[in-house]
Amino acid sequence: AEIEGYQKVINGARAVLDHYRPHIPIHPDWPVEPLSSLFSTRSGTTPPRSRTDYFKDGTIPWVKTLDLRDGPIRSTEEKITQQALDDTHLSILPVGTVLVAMYGGFNQIGRTGVLEIEATHNQAMTALLPTSSVSAYFLNAILVAAKDHWKIVANSTRKDPNITKTDVLNFRLPLPPLATQQAIVAEIEAEQALVAANRELVDRFETKIQATLARVWGET
Repeated sequence: AEIEGYQKVINGARAVLDHYRPHIPIHPDWPVEPLSSLFSTRSGTTPPRSRTDYFKDGTIPWVKTLDLRDGPIRSTEEKITQQALDDTHLSILPVGTVLVAMYGGFNQIGRTGVLEIEATHNQAMTALLPTSSVSAYFLNAILVAAKDHWKIVANSTRKDPNITKTDVLNFRLPLPPLATQQAIVAEIEAEQALVAANRELVDRFETKIQATLARVWGET
């Protein structure tokens, strides 16, 4: 009975983690603009893997789709060298750039990230450079809330459904005043902090279950 009680708490916390999505009520008076009219973009690439000097001891963050987790990007799995940057058309993206994944099937298209570090990126995503009229985190929240949109526009010209840079730029963004954007972001961040606390709850109650089992079996 004790373990079942703990498990119910775990199941409830996991349900919150699985089902929470930010909800942004859209006011009908807000203008709606395609991203193409609001943002400049940059293209990325993958330096040839055959050149070990492009990756070994790299210091420049290089974003891949798996680095996109619908939130801030503060580090990357891989880094490239200055030589790779010099030899390719890669450029350093500024802090506040929003990245949108285009390839990899339904589990990956539409994944986003907001750069909190300067970084480069590969060809599997569109980079939307910062602009003074749009909060990067507001844009990110809208894109996360609109994940199902990409399933409608995705094509199957490759093995997995993908979207294109044009699809991303055609996305229509509701655009309230900047102060309203920032207030919405603050509310979402407060919700996300509460949701994230459920992860710790799961860990704590899984530990309680293990401790209870150990007690039942007379283990130290």
